[in-house]
Amino acid sequence: MSDQTGDQETPAQAKEIDWKAEARKWETRAKENFDALASKESAIQELTAKNEALTGKVKDLETVISEGEKEKAFAQTLAEVAEATGVPAAALRGSTREELEAHAETLKPFVTPSGPVAPKAGDAPEKTSGGEEIEFVRGLFGRE
Repeated sequence: MSDQTGDQETPAQAKEIDWKAEARKWETRAKENFDALASKESAIQELTAKNEALTGKVKDLETVISEGEKEKAFAQTLAEVAEATGVPAAALRGSTREELEAHAETLKPFVTPSGPVAPKAGDAPEKTSGGEEIEFVRGLFGRE
């Protein structure tokens, strides 16, 4: 039996670990993890830069929209003041409703409504048939 026990490995010997191989394995995993981390950090930096650029564009577009809304509101106010006062909108100046109304009141005396236009009025003399003086002059010259 003594021969048999010497030939068999003890459990401690069977579980002997190759520490160098384990160290290489974990070193390889650490390098892979570091490379993955570096690539993810560069991706994060790229996305952060894109995010900042898009944030700037959004702010610019919000400014444009805000200015457009202000212009639309001003045009509506201008039209309301022009309609209320009877002064043409093109003649009004000012940046607020109060300024526009004050300017409209200043211009109101100069704006007179025009009557209907007769396009051919006055082009050809009208023939009149009567009048004592006309009859007298016609009699002098022999025209009737």
